[in-house]
Amino acid sequence: TITEARVEGIMCAYNAVNGVPACGYTPYMRDRVKTEWGFTGHIVSDCAAIADFYLPTSHAYVKTPEEAIAVAWKAGTDLNCDFSANKTFDPQTTVNAVRQGMLSEAVLDQALIRLFEIRYRLGLLDQPYTGPFASIKATDYDTPEHRALAQETAEKSLVLLKNDGLLPFKGDPRRIAVIGPNANSVEALVGNYNGTPSKPVTIYAGLKARYPKAEVTFVEGTGWVAPPLENVPDSAFCQDAACTTTGLRFEDFGGSKPEGKPVATANVVNAQYRWGWPTRQAREASVRWSGYVRPTETGGYRFRYTGDAGYRVFIDDKLIADVWDIAWPTSDTAVPLEAGKTYKIRIEAAQKGERGDHRLQWSQPSANDTKAMAAAQNGWC
Repeated sequence: TITEARVEGIMCAYNAVNGVPACGYTPYMRDRVKTEWGFTGHIVSDCAAIADFYLPTSHAYVKTPEEAIAVAWKAGTDLNCDFSANKTFDPQTTVNAVRQGMLSEAVLDQALIRLFEIRYRLGLLDQPYTGPFASIKATDYDTPEHRALAQETAEKSLVLLKNDGLLPFKGDPRRIAVIGPNANSVEALVGNYNGTPSKPVTIYAGLKARYPKAEVTFVEGTGWVAPPLENVPDSAFCQDAACTTTGLRFEDFGGSKPEGKPVATANVVNAQYRWGWPTRQAREASVRWSGYVRPTETGGYRFRYTGDAGYRVFIDDKLIADVWDIAWPTSDTAVPLEAGKTYKIRIEAAQKGERGDHRLQWSQPSANDTKAMAAAQNGWC
């Protein structure tokens, strides 16, 4: 238990308890854990759990980020794990909550004491740090022996839920079709809040390595929820309606909105943007691409922009995707387009801090259904 094991840290989760977000549920957090059990460690929120208090697509328990911060801290949360796209991430939000009388400095002081006590006990305030982990290097734990143990652990813990006699393969196949969005995804293997494997092997890569003489084909087949998305190819972008010049017009603005005079402009080949290190850590900016897009298939296209601090997409000056004020935007919208016809396109996006790698993606009408069926029909022999 928490008391018997002398646990130092507890994480409150995303769910609600009796209609109240868990990180703001006083009867458990403050009354039970800290008072009744005498817990002296710290409580940290799951990442963005406090933002969920006010986000309209989540709990919507309160209306403002200031209220969210106040409810969480008064309930017993000590540390907010959050993402820069959320307003609860901004320290000014906590300052505002205090100034508006929602939260007392005494409550914040108690949280700070708990957080600095653990830093002190771990020696993190020592200069230089001389704790038990100071001398450990990657070469001390990323060894062949450790990798072999990790593989053995995976082999002995995984459960095959379905097998209609296909596995194990009999003999050496000439062709193999690997279909599914997770088959070539390292993210699907490691999940989130994960470590950093030095030599990850996807299902697709593993089959290619196991059967080097076989023709191994990978097709997504479907997305996780919506149809699979892929980067819009450079060849689809034009700077004029006649498509005599390929590419897009790019504008970089200094503020959080694409307004006023841009600080930089350029003609670029696509709607991809990478800030790079170290500038993106401290930078807040907005960007705009404008031009034309010419599809090669007729049907409904779904667009998404991969920036995580808000974006808008316009086709022929019509707003088709607007997730400007939503953190971790995942919206995509189907738009009917004709093959060979040019359409005006404008993409506006904002970014603050990290994760400054942007890409415009679409899902073509054929998606991957046709490709997946063809691969399956031709995939095993």
